[in-house]
Amino acid sequence: MNLTYSVTQKQLLDLLLNVAVVRPVFVWGAPGIGKSSLIQQFAERVGLPCVSLLGSQLAPEDLVGVPQIIDGKSRFCPPSMIAKRYTTGS
Repeated sequence: MNLTYSVTQKQLLDLLLNVAVVRPVFVWGAPGIGKSSLIQQFAERVGLPCVSLLGSQLAPEDLVGVPQIIDGKSRFCPPSMIAKRYTTGS
């Protein structure tokens, strides 16, 4: 299910703080309106590192990685700066 919402900058930060911590959120808009700055603010508020990627300058293998043989199986190995795993304490 794809849901699309139009929000203001203030509403976007609230949306990220309440939704993006449990579901992926795609932020789209015209260049120069502050999308990256808002995402950086969100990351700082929740204590996460923020990596900025410009999709127009990336090839698919930059995100999914290249296949490597691991334990006899071919697996895609994305770059560690993109595919970080966060775990909660047990």
